Amino acid sequence: MSAPDWVTTLPAVNAVLNGLATVLLVTGFVLIRRGNRQAHKTFMLTAFATSIIFLGCYLVYHFALKHYTGSSSKPFPGVGAIRSVYLVILATHVILAATVPVLASVTIYRGLKADWVRHRRIARITFPIWVYVSVTGVVIYFMVYHWPSADVSETDSTAATVQLLRPRAKTIIRPFKTFLAKDHRRCDADCC
Repeated sequence: MSAPDWVTTLPAVNAVLNGLATVLLVTGFVLIRRGNRQAHKTFMLTAFATSIIFLGCYLVYHFALKHYTGSSSKPFPGVGAIRSVYLVILATHVILAATVPVLASVTIYRGLKADWVRHRRIARITFPIWVYVSVTGVVIYFMVYHWPSADVSETDSTAATVQLLRPRAKTIIRPFKTFLAKDHRRCDADCC
């Protein structure tokens, strides 16, 4: 039995929610570095809400997929070395994703209580983990749902992958290089 359309669209919805969470997190980070606490608070709370919605959709998807197909996940179609890369990304994603709800909740709680020293201390741990989990969530989606099927030879698949990813990598990395090249030391001690 195949899953209904509403179930098969949930992985794309989840990827969009992960992507949105990433944008919100990075924007919140930039805002606090610029000293804008209120906007930072709004963006981080919105990122948290987005992640909660993601978690709900993620759980619904896997339970529904199990109900309709008998399997709660879709296997990665890649073969060879890329499968090992996928498994490393997946393992680190899953392990770190388990920590995000607790870390994010504690970080937000300390921020809402204006416990700035402890908030900043845990935020330095929470932020990179949360961003990594959000970004790798999108990467995993593309690897599982948009990777060339396994019937392509490994050599052809590797060459096609390099050609597919090369222009996209430049487009994705360029804004981060520009952001990192800017001088962000202008903020006062309270915002970092």
